[in-house]
Amino acid sequence: SMSVILTAAVVMVYAFTFSTAFAATVPTVDTQIKNGSNTTITTASIGTSVRAQTTVASSTGPVVLGTVDFSLYSNTTCSGTATTQSGVLLASGIADSSSTTVGSNGLSYKVFYGGQGDVYASTTGSCVGLQATSGSVGLNSTLSSSTVLVGTSVYQTAILTGVTANATGTVAYGVYTNNACTADKVDAGVKTVTNGVVEQSNSVQFNNVGTLYFQAKYSGDQFNSA
Repeated sequence: SMSVILTAAVVMVYAFTFSTAFAATVPTVDTQIKNGSNTTITTASIGTSVRAQTTVASSTGPVVLGTVDFSLYSNTTCSGTATTQSGVLLASGIADSSSTTVGSNGLSYKVFYGGQGDVYASTTGSCVGLQATSGSVGLNSTLSSSTVLVGTSVYQTAILTGVTANATGTVAYGVYTNNACTADKVDAGVKTVTNGVVEQSNSVQFNNVGTLYFQAKYSGDQFNSA
């Protein structure tokens, strides 16, 4: 008799599945603050008209398309509540905000880029601040009394106007015997200015009958004129 030996060949089939995760490029968002002459600035006088200009770019990809949102803050640190200008279209990767006026606190911008499909990811740029300056500072002062008896003391208070919100420096007070404030000075103190607020002078006692004249002088600081 004959016997047939059957050999079964088992073929193992392995299925391999490949998944590709595509990461969109994160572009750079560079923002500068410009004045009316299109000059990049970091300081500007109170009342100056300025705008932000942002450039969104990548060194490894095509020209960036899409839109940006400009967030404008009334301080130099991008803190607190912002006023947002949304959906500003990029042209060759560049966009400009609308113009605004510099206040005594200065201002700052932060720009958000919304992305471009699978090409560029959304991202937010760094805070860019502008320090306010003032070249037209005023100094108003009053006396605690304009007529007093001999032996009474008088002091002077001073208020700065037109200064930046963070104004520093000093105010020097003096008392004189002539209205030009040049003769027989009596020192009434040099007082510190903190955030635009001035301390009052020392009290000066009047021991003789006559007319005396007080004067206050502001030193100015790096952002405010004397």
